[in-house]
Amino acid sequence: TTATVDGHYSNVAYLYSMRDAFIRWRDKFLARGYINLKPSESITDHFERLVFHMPYPKMAEYAAAFLFRHEWRGLPRWDEIISATGPEPLRITDGTIEEIALDNEFLEKDNAFRREFVKTQHFKQAYEKVKNSIAISEQTGNLYTGSAPLGLRSMFEVDFRNNTDLAGARIGIGFYGSGCEAVVHSGVISENYKEAVNRYYLLEELGNRQKVSMEDYELLHENKLKPSESIIQPKKEFALVKIGEAEIDPGGVVFISTH
Repeated sequence: TTATVDGHYSNVAYLYSMRDAFIRWRDKFLARGYINLKPSESITDHFERLVFHMPYPKMAEYAAAFLFRHEWRGLPRWDEIISATGPEPLRITDGTIEEIALDNEFLEKDNAFRREFVKTQHFKQAYEKVKNSIAISEQTGNLYTGSAPLGLRSMFEVDFRNNTDLAGARIGIGFYGSGCEAVVHSGVISENYKEAVNRYYLLEELGNRQKVSMEDYELLHENKLKPSESIIQPKKEFALVKIGEAEIDPGGVVFISTH
């Protein structure tokens, strides 16, 4: 009933897997001639928005910092960054994820460098492409399988409410799974995207949440309420009640009215 997780190891696995997936995507993308980079450019410069898998919101910053570092190294801007942060710690070879996760001396230096890196103007400017994607996760807390799609939803909703037109913008999305696999996708937002996005009000709905007592929370968490017992009157909600010919066990889900 209680998850056992090595968060330190998990973060290392996430960062290196996401970076490697991005590199493989980038190489294929450039080889097909979709974008021609200038000597001073990174492909990250050609994204209007970036969305990352984020089991918790801060992970988006960690992922962005790790990716930008590896994409900007060797570009003219890197000299300016290093002059502000000091030298970047590097291993002679990456090694396996297990080897990196056990190299505490390197990781301490690497984390110290990251903390300085995210203070630079280059990072802050680039992180503007990411930050709208974490707005909903900051309200919902940890989310796993659905975190990247929720980040995409968050990005669309916040930009729409800010009157930012994303039609024609290129976005990148990084998915990650606990099997230590990452996938990167890229796409261009269609001209008629606002027809869907103008119905997004999840942030507003989350803002209308009602606090529940610890006693009520435990009833919900342990699934002790009957389907007819609702702590808050449902509205415009739904629940899965049937898959194919199999009825869902009423004790296994909280049924929500559809009115």
